[in-house]
Amino acid sequence: MRTTTTNSGINVLGDISWGSHFCTFYNSSEDLLDMMSSFFKAGLDNNELCVWVISEPLSVGEALLSIERDFSQLEVYLDKKQLLIVPYNEWYLDHGNFEAQFVLDRWINTYRQAIADGFSGMRANGIESWLTPETWEAFMAYEEALDKLITNKNIIIQCSYPLRKCSAKAFVDVAHVHEKVIACKKKKWHVLESQQVRESKAQLSEINYRLENLVKERTGNLEKAIRQLQEEATTRLKTERKLAGIARDLVQRNTDLQQFAYIVSHNVRGPVSNIMGIAGLLNDVQTTEERTLLGQNLFLAIGELDDVVRDLGEILKIKFQSADGKAKVVFQDMIDTILVSVGTLLQKEHVTFRVDFSEVPSIFTSRSYMYSIFMNLIGNSLKYKHPDRDPEISIQSRLSGNNVQLIFIDNGIGIDLNRHGSKLFGLYQRFHSNTDGSKGLGLFMVKTQAEALGGTVSVTSEVGQGTRFVLEFPIVGENV
Repeated sequence: MRTTTTNSGINVLGDISWGSHFCTFYNSSEDLLDMMSSFFKAGLDNNELCVWVISEPLSVGEALLSIERDFSQLEVYLDKKQLLIVPYNEWYLDHGNFEAQFVLDRWINTYRQAIADGFSGMRANGIESWLTPETWEAFMAYEEALDKLITNKNIIIQCSYPLRKCSAKAFVDVAHVHEKVIACKKKKWHVLESQQVRESKAQLSEINYRLENLVKERTGNLEKAIRQLQEEATTRLKTERKLAGIARDLVQRNTDLQQFAYIVSHNVRGPVSNIMGIAGLLNDVQTTEERTLLGQNLFLAIGELDDVVRDLGEILKIKFQSADGKAKVVFQDMIDTILVSVGTLLQKEHVTFRVDFSEVPSIFTSRSYMYSIFMNLIGNSLKYKHPDRDPEISIQSRLSGNNVQLIFIDNGIGIDLNRHGSKLFGLYQRFHSNTDGSKGLGLFMVKTQAEALGGTVSVTSEVGQGTRFVLEFPIVGENV
């Protein structure tokens, strides 16, 4: 018949239920040896397997000597393997590390073997003085799991802790994971009443509750302060960026105005001077033939001035007005439209035309500006084709970081950038003899319109080999 209790061998406890898990707090090795002697004697007498896991202040040798003094038949128990005395590092540690599941499995396997060997049950003691602050929390969790593991099994386990090393918190931690607490006071063992333990736990729980609330309150205030600082910093950063953008825009506009004033002065002066000179000569002409010739020249000068004013008006429109409404521009559709306009010319000049928009098929931008940029660069390639070979034009789109690149390459006569690089994108700049009515306005318009769209344009070229233009536009919002 299976019993539900066993003699603990501890006077203040008496008989205890199987599945009991209790703790003792000792002051000295003498206290410990006194209790363990009676604890294990009761187990050996009851045909139980006894396991003693040793740590400081005892050694395995000291434990054996102590038991040998009290048990005349020690060798019999050792031969029957009814008494196991094991150093803590061989029982609790796996390759030097404490792993709770490893130890729990060891207890249950040892118990099953004890029952198989004919023992009535198993009792054990572990001296837990080896614990460190780093292993404390894990060991407390293990103690709690052990309490559940031995329920309804013929096992009793006693865990011994050095009282001098335990803080108030550690004391309550240990009490929390054991059914009973026994402490040695003035060489006598006392069972702490449940009420005392409950009060200690309740006090600590109340303190923890208050601390947790305080931490939550402080954390909430800190998080709120951090959010406010982040919002202020974000607002300040946005404002600073906006102001910096306005400042850059003002500087750029001021520079543009200065350049425009120079352009007006430089390009209007010629036609106006010509008109004034002709007007002065009209007063001195003697014949109708001379007057007619001067009138023709005057008409040509006025036409030249009108062209300049028109060009300047277009430039002014681009520089100081916003581009037309932005929309999704599909590059292949734009090329198809351009080919309709210049298809006959391309056939006449035997142009090989290649495009690759697979990486970036479209862009969100001003359709009219992008169309003008494409037309000017394609027109430039045709205008400055090499006389000894058929023209080849290649256009490609690709991603470069957070930018979209448009790359135009031709095999034309190229540009001497060492001589003309600084003037390449200037107004009315011509660098070749075969200009055929060109005003030198195309590259100026390309650069102006690209910058109006927030982009840049760069060029590499080799005389006699061809030219490569790279336009780069930032990806913003629905850009791609």
